Formats: sequence, structure tokens, C-alpha cells
Amino acid sequence: ALWVVGGAEANHYNMDLTAAVFDTGGADTYTFLARAPGAYQLVIDASGDDLYESSADLAGPAAALFSVAILIDRSGQDRYLSHHLGAIAAGLFGVGILIDESGDDRYVNDTPGAGWSQGIGFYGAGILIDRGGGLRQHRHGSVSYEDLGGDRRLEGVHHARGWRALSDRIA
Repeated sequence: ALWVVGGAEANHYNMDLTAAVFDTGGADTYTFLARAPGAYQLVIDASGDDLYESSADLAGPAAALFSVAILIDRSGQDRYLSHHLGAIAAGLFGVGILIDESGDDRYVNDTPGAGWSQGIGFYGAGILIDRGGGLRQHRHGSVSYEDLGGDRRLEGVHHARGWRALSDRIA
């Protein structure tokens, strides 16, 4: 798997082939068309209005299946978009961590098949930390809405935002 260093221009990264990206800026696009290629995936993006888009089950941003996936975005008006199951800070027998330091960001699961996302752990850990401003979230299905101020927007279909599943008894 590749390690990539990107510059200040707008870049497009195919994350199916990439183990690590260090990007200094620009309005970048990260596409996840398949699961991460190996035991880890790391993305550090310094700035820019970035798009992180998952188009496969259990594929990033910060989605981990028997692996570790870490995404740190330092600034920008970023969009995290998932069309499938188990993306956006999800850990299935693994650890997925997404930290967004600042900006008015949007987290969206946009199809009925999308879910198990936005801080989900199943025999693992999924951690979503958005440090900039407040938080607004909307969830389809059971329909919950929470507004803590600021300009964050989270949208999910089912099992989204902070859901976990563990065995009642661990032998």
C-alpha cells in the first residue's frame, strides 16, 4: 500500500490503494471504494474544504475492519459522506478514529443501506470527535434531533452516532 504526501493544491486520493496520506492543504477529495488495504490506514489533512466519500461497506473514512483507521482533519468546511454500511468512524473488530479540529462540517449517511456509522463500535471502537463549534444532528428512522448550537450537521439512517454492541458476557 502507498504512502502519499500532498501539496496545497486540490488533490484526489483513491484510498483503496493508500495506507497513509499527509496533505498540507487544498480542497481535497478522498474516495473509499473498498476496505483499507492492510492493518492500518492514516490520513492527516492540514487544511481545505475536503470531501471524504465512502461507496462501499466497511470502507472509510476512519472505518476499521480487523484493523486501525485514523483520520485527522485540522481545518476546513469538510463533508463526510457514506452511501453504505459501517463507515465514518466505525470499528468492527478494529478501531476507527476520526478527529476534525475545526470548521463547519457535515456528516451524512444518505441511503437506507447506510448506517452503523459516526462513532460505532462492534467488538471494537469507533470514535468521532469534532472539536469546532457546536453540534446539530438529525437522524432518520427513529427521528431524533439535537441542537447544541454551532454549525455541525450529522445525518444517519440507523445505528448512527455513538452506538455500540458488546456481548452480555465475555468469557
